[in-house]
Amino acid sequence: MSLHTYSDGDGIYIPSNQYEYSGDMSYKEFIKGLVTSNAVAIKVPIDDSFWVRFTLKGSTVTINQLGKEIQVVKK
Repeated sequence: MSLHTYSDGDGIYIPSNQYEYSGDMSYKEFIKGLVTSNAVAIKVPIDDSFWVRFTLKGSTVTINQLGKEIQVVKK
């Protein structure tokens, strides 16, 4: 997966548009993998690269919402 940085801050994000022709997995495949995995590790691409591991326990419902439009229920 390709990581990008925000131009006006120090945050990073995974763009939904990935370069599959260069070997990157598609965003859909990535999300599907998160739902079926116990953890995910992300390599932070700075001078002295390092890995950060996140547990995915109990996150299936939330992960399934990624990339989907959130519907607001009006009362």
